[in-house]
Amino acid sequence: KGPGGKQETVTDPAGNFHFENLSAGAYELIVPTLGIHRKGIRVDGATAISLHLDAKQTSDAQSSISGRVVNGAGLTIVLRKPDGEERIQIGVDEFYAFEGLAPGYYYLRVLNTSLRRGGLVMTGKNHRKVNFNAPKSMRNMGTLYGEVPNGAGWQLYLRGPEDIEVLQPLDEKGRFEIGGLKAGAYQLILQTPTGEQRLTASTDGLNRQRVVFENNETTSENHETLSEKAEEALALHSETTSIQIWDYQITEIQNSPGFGVIRVEVIGKKKLPVRIWNADWQGMMRLTGDKLELAEDMCEFAPLGAGEFFIQPLGAPNPIKVELSHSQTLFITFTVPTD
Repeated sequence: KGPGGKQETVTDPAGNFHFENLSAGAYELIVPTLGIHRKGIRVDGATAISLHLDAKQTSDAQSSISGRVVNGAGLTIVLRKPDGEERIQIGVDEFYAFEGLAPGYYYLRVLNTSLRRGGLVMTGKNHRKVNFNAPKSMRNMGTLYGEVPNGAGWQLYLRGPEDIEVLQPLDEKGRFEIGGLKAGAYQLILQTPTGEQRLTASTDGLNRQRVVFENNETTSENHETLSEKAEEALALHSETTSIQIWDYQITEIQNSPGFGVIRVEVIGKKKLPVRIWNADWQGMMRLTGDKLELAEDMCEFAPLGAGEFFIQPLGAPNPIKVELSHSQTLFITFTVPTD
């Protein structure tokens, strides 16, 4: 149902359906027998729109994400889902709604802006409201975009003029797009499973600029890969670690830098591999002592978004699970048991 009233139809044997001669506006699609109710479907009156509905998921697909994008009329908001993505063009009322969502992790972004929200955990029954404020000045500003081969789920951190900071995971095709940028130079840090890549890119504040990352996973100033250092560390520690219970303590540090940070100390262990990961990210590895400003038995994972993470130093029999919020710094201290 929509601006022109209500229409009804039945699916064919293959489950296909169609509605024709729809005028421009926002529509709702309802399948009563399956409990499907989609709102905010935008039609321009000229372009055909294809929708995919999965009847198998409807019993556990009743979650929704909705909200308002202030000054967002005409912008496009994209929801990344476990099985793909869905897009809605925001109407003059500035509201949007994604419904019929199955359990999983979800990520929102407003195209051509720096507005992002990740770490949305949907159970198939819950409902989340996510509001954005899109200042008018964000429109027609610079955009940095690109693609990292096989980089789906990796974290990209941007910082630049006026202390701007953006943390964005790459989408399922390894793509990223950060808009709303003023003219200037920006540092981009790509976190890969074995380390990080850093580069500097500039924008004129008006146009789109493509950024090229190579999937070579360079991790240190002397170009020695983390995997090579990890192999050395494995050889050093494999004979000295035994399967025993490790004690650990978690402390929250005040004055966070504005993004998530997890700092790990393994008391007395130098060059020890420590791994971090979560359900949607294959993670990365760091070695204690790699960061010069930290102690020789410490390492750091940053920047991180909000969510649930697993941490496991080499030799620890099991990983520990921590919950990290935005702009939070956690300090984890492991004590290795002695014989």
